[in-house]
Amino acid sequence: MGKEITRTLRAALVAVSLVAATATNASAAPPEAPADDAAAKALARFRRGQDFYSERNFSAALLEFRKAYELSPNYRVFYNIGQVCYQMQDYVCAQRAFGQYLAGGGTEIPEARRQSVDQELAGLKQKVGFLDLTVDVAGAEVSVDDVVVGTTPLKEPLPLSAGRRKLVVLKVGYVNVTRSFDLAGQDTEHVKITLPPVSTVTGPTIVVPPTTQPKEPPRSGGSMTALSWVGYGLGAGLLIGGGVTGVLALGANDDVKSKVYGSEGEAKSDRNRAFALGITTDALLIGGIVTVAVTTVFTFFVSHGAPKTVGSRSRSVPPSASLSF
Repeated sequence: MGKEITRTLRAALVAVSLVAATATNASAAPPEAPADDAAAKALARFRRGQDFYSERNFSAALLEFRKAYELSPNYRVFYNIGQVCYQMQDYVCAQRAFGQYLAGGGTEIPEARRQSVDQELAGLKQKVGFLDLTVDVAGAEVSVDDVVVGTTPLKEPLPLSAGRRKLVVLKVGYVNVTRSFDLAGQDTEHVKITLPPVSTVTGPTIVVPPTTQPKEPPRSGGSMTALSWVGYGLGAGLLIGGGVTGVLALGANDDVKSKVYGSEGEAKSDRNRAFALGITTDALLIGGIVTVAVTTVFTFFVSHGAPKTVGSRSRSVPPSASLSF
């Protein structure tokens, strides 16, 4: 009986303690997520990064591994980051990640693995060069291959992966400067850049000299223009048409005079046809003569105005918004 009473008192005391703890937590700030929850999320990110790596989607794999490290920092993730960076040919990133792996693991890393990573670092050293950049303006943003790497002045030469690199230096109020260069492993590229202020950059002034429209040759002497050729061509066509219809009109008149008609209606039809051909002939001949006459007057007697002179003018070429080398 005494043991049962003792167990009952202990249960009551535990219940009171839980109630008190619950009341205290209710008035405090919400508790942080438990560590095991963050670790679970980090593990999911890590496995997703492995999947991306097997699919050769290295940029996505790198993002997942970095997210995993942010959720649950573990030096082992740096080894995977180094492998991904190497596949992306970002040798500086791989060198940095493998170095962080060795520093974070310390004596926990097996000797065989340490030797393997040391060999990787030795090979990466051959694939990394340096950029020694000098800019005449402080506080300018420096980007390499569209990634911001710092602001001027840089404290020390910048390690870069060997290969073709694109450098951009920019600052508000100055003209952006872009320069591409080739960097070999273990070499140092010395680059000096001057940022010209926007207000002082003006394009060269181009002066356009006075121009005179070309003078047309004097009309006297039978100068022909395109309009003259059109006029004479039209006049000739009308005259030729008039000649053709004239021949047809003469033939129709001869038919009327020599043909014996069986009825008055048939004779009247031929007379009307001959009359229409005659009228057409007159119209064509008169039109052709008038066209030729007007064209002749225009060509040989109508003069054109004096040539126009365009005054001198200058044009300033707008400044470029960016300089490339």
